[in-house]
Amino acid sequence: MAFDTVAEVINAISGDSVTLNNITEQAVFNSAIARLKAPVRSTSMVRRWVYPRDLTAHFAGEGETKTIASGVLSDGYYQLLPMSLIVPLSNSLTQEASNLQDVVVAKMVKAISEGIDREILRNTDSKFDAGVVAAAVAASNSKAAASASAITYAEMNDTFSLVNADGFEVSGVVVRAGSMGALRASESTGGNRFFVPADAQRPNEIFGARTEVVTGNVLPTSATTGETMAVVGDWDYLDWATYGNVSIRTFEEGTAGVYNALTQNLVIVRVELWAGYKVLDGNAFAVLVEP
Repeated sequence: MAFDTVAEVINAISGDSVTLNNITEQAVFNSAIARLKAPVRSTSMVRRWVYPRDLTAHFAGEGETKTIASGVLSDGYYQLLPMSLIVPLSNSLTQEASNLQDVVVAKMVKAISEGIDREILRNTDSKFDAGVVAAAVAASNSKAAASASAITYAEMNDTFSLVNADGFEVSGVVVRAGSMGALRASESTGGNRFFVPADAQRPNEIFGARTEVVTGNVLPTSATTGETMAVVGDWDYLDWATYGNVSIRTFEEGTAGVYNALTQNLVIVRVELWAGYKVLDGNAFAVLVEP
């Protein structure tokens, strides 16, 4: 079916359960976090786990954070809750895209995936428990780099060692896109590279651990003391789950955070996903931060 406007595409998608399921599956499983620890696609809005602590349920959109709710039922259980994300789509896509629906779906998938990564890593709302970064810092598993523009062999080794010293093995790494140049150039004193870039047979690796790259919207490059450059950890100690498909609504007027539909020529899409997550042990993670 051909569409003339972005709003027509969104309205059609919102009533199409097959497309909503495809968007949900792609967004959830294409997130960097999912490639390190697969989520549970729960059949219930209650999730039971085997290493109980408190619950965090929090989700953010591009440019603003929407805190919905948090709840603990009992030890070993948490409740999945509605999490909201704002996705702004430009009406100029109508002139630029030959297949408008495919373009709109791809942009929504990317925005939702980045929102999932951002919130699981960087939930900073004081009303809720910590995301992965704050949990690692609370466990005193933080290593300061000598420079915001470089990552050395010794610094990354020290960060891995913080996890190992607490009795865990590093299964994966998340690194910000702004640090990739430093990683590619880094060598140990003996000339041995600790970062191996991806090829057709394997993903990026640091010290043999799978390494995922996230955009500046997830881990910013901001020259700020303590800003996260990389997160390493045993991702089995993260539990997260989703329930059902995303639901979407469109707004062709009004504002949402930094977005103004009229003055910026936008269709503002509100996406809701039922989800929850918990860092089971902050000692299983460590962060390399700017000096």
